[in-house]
Amino acid sequence: MLQLTGHNNGLNEESSRTAFQPESEQDLVVAFRQNWRTILACVAVALAIAMAIIATSRPIYIGSARILFDPRRAEPYRQNSDRELAQFSIDTAQLESQIQLLRSEQVSRTVIEAHRLDQDPEFTNPAPSLRSFLRSLLATEAPPPASYSAVSNEFDSRLDVRRLGQSYVLQVSFQSADPLKAAKLANAVTAAYIGKQVSSRIEGAVRSSQFERPIRELSAEGVTVTEAIKSGKIDIDNFPAADARVISGALTPTGPSAPRTSLIVGFALSLGLLTGGLLALLRHRKRKAIRLRSQVERQLGVNYLGSFRALRSQAPGLRSSAIEASDRWGVDVMAETPAAPFGTSLRTIRTSFEMQVGHRGGQCIGVTSANSGEGKSQVALGLALSFAAAGRKTLLIDANPRNPTLSERLAVHLQTRSTTGFVQVLAGEYLSTAISPALARNLSFMPIGHEHELANFSDLFDTSAASELFKRLREQYDRVIIDLPGFSVLPDAWAIGSIIDSYLLVIEAGRTRHSDAMQMISALKFANAGIAGAVLNERRG
Repeated sequence: MLQLTGHNNGLNEESSRTAFQPESEQDLVVAFRQNWRTILACVAVALAIAMAIIATSRPIYIGSARILFDPRRAEPYRQNSDRELAQFSIDTAQLESQIQLLRSEQVSRTVIEAHRLDQDPEFTNPAPSLRSFLRSLLATEAPPPASYSAVSNEFDSRLDVRRLGQSYVLQVSFQSADPLKAAKLANAVTAAYIGKQVSSRIEGAVRSSQFERPIRELSAEGVTVTEAIKSGKIDIDNFPAADARVISGALTPTGPSAPRTSLIVGFALSLGLLTGGLLALLRHRKRKAIRLRSQVERQLGVNYLGSFRALRSQAPGLRSSAIEASDRWGVDVMAETPAAPFGTSLRTIRTSFEMQVGHRGGQCIGVTSANSGEGKSQVALGLALSFAAAGRKTLLIDANPRNPTLSERLAVHLQTRSTTGFVQVLAGEYLSTAISPALARNLSFMPIGHEHELANFSDLFDTSAASELFKRLREQYDRVIIDLPGFSVLPDAWAIGSIIDSYLLVIEAGRTRHSDAMQMISALKFANAGIAGAVLNERRG
């Protein structure tokens, strides 16, 4: 008489372990093979964008010169003690000071004026940024000519000075759209820096005691310092040299430093593959969602009991606002309008179920789903109402401690929320105090009770008290419908299969994945639980 899909005593441990594994590498290969056009399209789009960026980007050339900073060079104009004091190691602060001198306004002004950069379109009218471009579109007047401050800022943004490793070498780099200009301005910056340094030291030397007397005597004769140096009256070799010297002048770069074509193409290729792969996996997962009756029967291998259509979308002429206002979750509507489409679907499910398990009384039916939120609680309520309408004395039990939807939704209908419920009955409370008989004709309800007292879900069922409870319930009721937790929320719910006579699986169309449903079914089979069949929930309740 019982035709339960799911009694498979030969299910071994190895097949159970396989069922619990996540999607395999073979699934990934299949996903990529089925969606190779999507992946290829993403790669093509990414590469096209990369090529457009490369084609529209202005090439940037970098000229680099190197300076060796060494203040320990002998300086004849100093006394011996001064020369000894000069023999010290250079610390980071000194080099940072020289870097700031190279980037100083004095050096930049010297280069800008010497090379007339304030008249160079590359500095007076540089390539606009997105913000400046949008601002120019909104402007009503022509922009004023670039000020010296703007030219100086543009110059500073192209200049880069850095220390090479832990050495005393400073690298001066300059960016320009013209390779010749990049090298020329890098060399100009180093020349201006050394020139400023030499000038500063000469001024200091002129004021020193070593040169003060000769210069004063020559000045009395009407001879300038420059004329004295040219005539040899002052030895130029005794003048101080700069602490820095150029060890490598900037050469004309042979190729642009930006845009970096290989880097952009590589990044675009990686981004395209990643985006395409993610889209392929999403499409594959969507395809693997159960949608049709044929998928339930062929892919899952369980009986199809019918489809459950959500109340609010399938009840013509009914005011959903009234249902929401009463917060009765459609209890009265389901019970009082059996001719509605959802009532017809519930009768179909009830009839299909009884064809599978028979019409005998005293059956405990567990309603579960692969994941939470797939509408199993409303299916359980609808099925209980349908059995009650058919004259079956029915008890609906909320046994979902993690998400007691039935207890919360039906509390308003019962105008109370009992503190005694399923959990307390299993712990030894009186059965009569936990059952609410006024839900509908022939239908009683047992809420979850105080779920915080629950220690372990499966342990509560694995007791003599639980066996005795369900034995009594089978004697008192024709149908006992138990709303169980979702398999993903409480995986050990399948361990109570010895108490449940048959399971009804709720699958949400377009959402429940094939792999999730198979894990649930395999676990129930492993526990030798009887699976009456599956209900396809076409819309979440």
